[in-house]
Amino acid sequence: MSEDFKNTQKKEIGDFPAPNPDQLWNQLSNAVVLVAKQDQIVWAVFGVFWAANAVLLVALFTTGKLPEQSVGIIVSGVGLALSAVWLAIEHRAVAWLRFYEAILTELERNHLHVPLSIAFTGHPEAVKGFRVRWLMLACPLISAVLWADAAWKFLCP
Repeated sequence: MSEDFKNTQKKEIGDFPAPNPDQLWNQLSNAVVLVAKQDQIVWAVFGVFWAANAVLLVALFTTGKLPEQSVGIIVSGVGLALSAVWLAIEHRAVAWLRFYEAILTELERNHLHVPLSIAFTGHPEAVKGFRVRWLMLACPLISAVLWADAAWKFLCP
């Protein structure tokens, strides 16, 4: 039995040999790509659904006046359904983003020991401003409340 094989056997994790540093750096690179890709997906979903809500709002006021009751109820119902779908998709996209970021953080901090000053995840105090994920998840809820209110006003004029 070769010496390399014996060393690998000592470092086994479950049924898999412990990754070497090159493999960990490769995994870090993959995780960075996944985070960037998922971040683009989150923003794309956010933008598409805002545009869809804008189209519905325009449909509601095409003549410059409130539409007939039946049209208002239908458009408001579609808006409410759209908001529910938006929330589900946005929630899932943000959950995947958090998952990939957790992998990235684990690799940087616990396996590769990347200093916070140069880590992709960075030091929390180095990022100025605030995170907008809470807003991305709140917008579909706010949209749903507004569409439900509009539907109620058309149902009970």
